[in-house]
Amino acid sequence: MRIKFLRTLILMFLVSACHLKEEVYINEDGSGNVTAESLRDESIYMKYLGEDYFKEQEFVDSTYVVKDVIAKEQETFDVFLEEYQALLRKYENVKVHIKKDSYAKEYRTTISTPFKNINDAGDLSHVTDYVDDLQNNYAINPSRKRTIFAYNFDGTTFRRTFKVLNQERYDEYKETIELYKPILHIGNCSYTANYHFPRKIKSVSHTDAILSEDRKSLTLKLPMLDCLEKPELAFLEVVLED
Repeated sequence: MRIKFLRTLILMFLVSACHLKEEVYINEDGSGNVTAESLRDESIYMKYLGEDYFKEQEFVDSTYVVKDVIAKEQETFDVFLEEYQALLRKYENVKVHIKKDSYAKEYRTTISTPFKNINDAGDLSHVTDYVDDLQNNYAINPSRKRTIFAYNFDGTTFRRTFKVLNQERYDEYKETIELYKPILHIGNCSYTANYHFPRKIKSVSHTDAILSEDRKSLTLKLPMLDCLEKPELAFLEVVLED
């Protein structure tokens, strides 16, 4: 039973997040946009599934905004606890595009949201789970989440921080990643962050970050496996010039 569960878990990872790209734009007034895109790596998925790879028959091309889902599921939403209604409302302007095309071999999920203050943008990685809970009338329980990341920007210093929410589930997840290391190495999976700021960058905490010519943007690319084992590696602090 455990082996089956682990295989399912790693399969879910391969389907949804072999390559993760995060794009953040911050304007002078603090407003902006954040986009997170996950892309399946077909080469690693094909090697993992073997002949079953060519038996896939799936096509989904769906786009929704969270506030529209709330309106559609209003009766269910109304019986949720106020704190969970507030949680969903926090993400109401988030737009989700899911494409699963087994014929073109394209599996991609794009989640984006505008913000007036990036401190309130929230962790987009949990949005689709919360929407699924609403649509299926499941109890929303944020404490089930293993981890959470957050943005903070005070006008001069930008931070991307990471926090473990459920240590037990996080430790189990790390054990799974350790077990399937050889498979995850196959596709050279990656995490890429592109951050754009209104002024020149004075300093950045991560030594692997590459600055643009005008020093207003940076790119940070890390192996996905490293981020899964130690998510704190994606912690970033950027100080802007006055």
